Amino acid sequence: MTFLIKILEYFARRKFRRSSNLIIGENTILKYRKIRCVDNINTLKVGKNSYIDCNIVFEKKRSAIVIGDNTFIGSSMLVCAQEISIGNNVQVAWGCTFLDHNSHSLDYKIRRKDLPATFIGNKDWGVVKTQSIRIADDVWIGFNSIILKGVSVGKGSIVAAGSVVVKDVPSFVVVAGNPATIVKYLSE
Repeated sequence: MTFLIKILEYFARRKFRRSSNLIIGENTILKYRKIRCVDNINTLKVGKNSYIDCNIVFEKKRSAIVIGDNTFIGSSMLVCAQEISIGNNVQVAWGCTFLDHNSHSLDYKIRRKDLPATFIGNKDWGVVKTQSIRIADDVWIGFNSIILKGVSVGKGSIVAAGSVVVKDVPSFVVVAGNPATIVKYLSE
């Protein structure tokens, strides 16, 4: 492991210094640009033999990101208010975004309060819809794809580059487009 990687991991651990919720597996490289936590009551768990290179944003307390073994995440962004779960042997290309919440209320009067409340660390998440994201084993997610709240991507599926996934993807299919739809069935 290079000296730079050791320094990055040191700073990642400092972000979580008041909790034991940072678990990095053996032979894993956690190379990040930014990890934003809320009161260090977040969980980041990465399995063994993985390479993770992304921005990680925890929006709420007790939110969790769990990444499996032998998984690659290129320069992407994980934004978590509830839970993002990524399985084993998953490949995520560069420029992808995972977002497990709507960010804001649909009511403009409530949205007006978001920025001032965020500055003082008091955003009302009770009016924002959140739902976990689940990515099964052996999934491949192409460049610049967006995975939105409540989505499950089934085992062995492929999300084509530039796709926006807004609903569940079954196992062993290729989805593409905005919104992503099935374009091909794969053999197991």
